[in-house]
Amino acid sequence: MCIRPQLPTARDFLEAYLDWYKAEHPTTPGKAKSEVPLFIACFGHRPIDTMRPMEMESYKTDRPTKSKVVPETVGKEVRGLQAALRRGVRWMELDFNPLEKTQSPRGVRGVAVRFYTADAMQQLYAANAARANLWRFMAHTGIRRGDPMHLRHENLVAVHLLVESDPGEEAMGARSLGSGGRFD
Repeated sequence: MCIRPQLPTARDFLEAYLDWYKAEHPTTPGKAKSEVPLFIACFGHRPIDTMRPMEMESYKTDRPTKSKVVPETVGKEVRGLQAALRRGVRWMELDFNPLEKTQSPRGVRGVAVRFYTADAMQQLYAANAARANLWRFMAHTGIRRGDPMHLRHENLVAVHLLVESDPGEEAMGARSLGSGGRFD
């Protein structure tokens, strides 16, 4: 009778990986953290060596329908999980990566993003005069759509809006806004 050692559970391994990722990538721990909770909910109790590639394919194909996420999001999650499990193989903590052969789904946005022209921006400003200055601010700073929602009154310094990145920030939805700066 051969007794085979069991690999760690998905939860145990991924929690240790997230601790490593946070130390190694202090400005983007939320990125990795956002990619694993649903995977842990599905497979966290299972030793990694009991996961089969076909189960990983099912997980990938079920995500858009059960969780109502776009294929691009699932692709990002799969790539992030693949990277975590590859790291485990490299560390010799895992014998194999059950997601290694799983292909990231291709989304509908497989083409280059079309940017607004100057004329299109003028039409956007004219369409909603009340928000024209907000659109101008976003277009001229490169700030993402959701970022203004995280701005607070404290970001106003005299007549300037101060937007800074905080490498230690881990709040939901928080992200680095580059190297920080002042926008007049």
